[in-house]
Amino acid sequence: MPDIRARAAAIFAGLTFRLVLLGLVALLAFNTYADIRVPLPLLPDIHFEGWKPKAERLAAELSSVQKVQRRAAAAQRAVNVAAERHYRDLAERIDNDAAATARGALADAERFIAAHRVRPVDRSTPCRSDPPAPDRSAGGGQAMPPAAELDGPVAVLADDVRTCTANTLQAEAARAWALELEAARAGR
Repeated sequence: MPDIRARAAAIFAGLTFRLVLLGLVALLAFNTYADIRVPLPLLPDIHFEGWKPKAERLAAELSSVQKVQRRAAAAQRAVNVAAERHYRDLAERIDNDAAATARGALADAERFIAAHRVRPVDRSTPCRSDPPAPDRSAGGGQAMPPAAELDGPVAVLADDVRTCTANTLQAEAARAWALELEAARAGR
């Protein structure tokens, strides 16, 4: 028959195990729902937050962050659409102004071509050539003659006048567009 001391030790061990187990279950339950703040006068507060309140707090925080992100994305889309509309209107206005200017400028170019028509050159006559330049290798020659200056009108083909007019119009439209973009960007 077992000794009384052995029986007492077994009972004590069983009770100790049950108390420790009960304490762990209580601690887990306490840790699940407890949210304790202990304010201290000179030290940072001691805060025990159970996992359930913490999970609820973080879920609410995440939800509010997502709402703010959705509102910010919608606001940014509205800003992008407004800017895109502004730049599209700007480009259309520049294109319309350029088209109106082009009609007038091309009409002016046609009047210029009609008023300053040059008779075609007769290509059947041989060209005259100047005498060859004197040899200046010995160092005793004359200085270079000055650059030739035009004494009269220069023949320009009608297609060249039209091409130059169109190129000038495109360059002026691009310049106006760039200046408007710069002004729009500076006005933000």
